[in-house]
Amino acid sequence: MDYYDEIAPRYNSFRKEEQLEKARFVKGLINPKPKDKILDVGCGTGLSMSLFQCDIVGVDNSEQMLKHNPYRTKRADAEDLPFPDYSFDYVISITAAQNFSNVEAAVKEIHRVVKKVAVITILSKSKKLNLLKDSLNRNFSSVKEYKLRIDSAFYCIK
Repeated sequence: MDYYDEIAPRYNSFRKEEQLEKARFVKGLINPKPKDKILDVGCGTGLSMSLFQCDIVGVDNSEQMLKHNPYRTKRADAEDLPFPDYSFDYVISITAAQNFSNVEAAVKEIHRVVKKVAVITILSKSKKLNLLKDSLNRNFSSVKEYKLRIDSAFYCIK
């Protein structure tokens, strides 16, 4: 069984405050309007999604995490998003990038489906941090990095 499938029933009890803190930061960066469309890549149980009062959909590849998510979701990999080009005003991904199997492919998919801005956070200690940073800089016209408590956040303008 996959790690996230295994921890899904307990995930909110030990990650809730940490995830909500990051989601509040991300929400403050993009300040979405009620009619905006957002995609949450690696949405898990929907903790981050709970803060947004707009049209939000999440994707995750863990079936068990999605079973604990009360919002609109699809099971999908970040590297193969099941949406047409330019489907979302914003794409967010909160502490999921270190789990992408192919960072470059995931970034290209995020770039493909977003109209305006993507905000991606990753654990600062992740071995994939520099790979993510390089890929974002190759694919987006502007990338600004923020240091959070345990994550690095990237505000990426298409």
